[in-house]
Amino acid sequence: MLRRVPTLCKKDLNSLADLGALNSLGQHGASAAPHRRDALWNAQLALRPAGELFGATPTEELASPLQAMTPMERLVADFRNTGLTIGAHPMRFHRQRLQRQHIVTAEAIQHMRDGVGVRVAGAVLCRQQPSTAKGFVFVSLEDETGIINAIIAPALFQRLRATIVSEPYLVIAGTLQNQQGAVSIKAGHVAALKMDVSPVKSHDFC
Repeated sequence: MLRRVPTLCKKDLNSLADLGALNSLGQHGASAAPHRRDALWNAQLALRPAGELFGATPTEELASPLQAMTPMERLVADFRNTGLTIGAHPMRFHRQRLQRQHIVTAEAIQHMRDGVGVRVAGAVLCRQQPSTAKGFVFVSLEDETGIINAIIAPALFQRLRATIVSEPYLVIAGTLQNQQGAVSIKAGHVAALKMDVSPVKSHDFC
């Protein structure tokens, strides 16, 4: 039986349900497993009086009419509420599209030969421009298989500065440098990769 939770405001309750923290409030006795939108529906019933129409109806009988979130919707909800997720990486949902564009993974470049041309993409984890690097910028991307390190020359950085600095996801085309297991991309071009969800904020120019 659900009970009133007066110490939680509606916004907090919605966020907890959106994250899946209240899934135990889902439909009881239903054939399908309770889900986040079940929890949101039932949490709202617990938060406010039922009114005359449903006042005499047991809470368990007020079945949620809401559809379960898709995996992408759960991912978006995770990032929206906490800035991170323990679910699938955002890049995983776009891998088929990226493969058609000949964009390879962080894992794949580990086994490619030095000097080959490649295209990679990922969420920006870090942008660095050390004072001793003579204007070179180092960018670390993350996809669902690992981390990709790219080196951006000063002229390219100045030409595409707005994209490199502001976009949360990037596509980098360039030359693979694979020297004794140290793998990086010498960037020849950088472009924004449009995604459905923004990742956690990157650590920049530290």
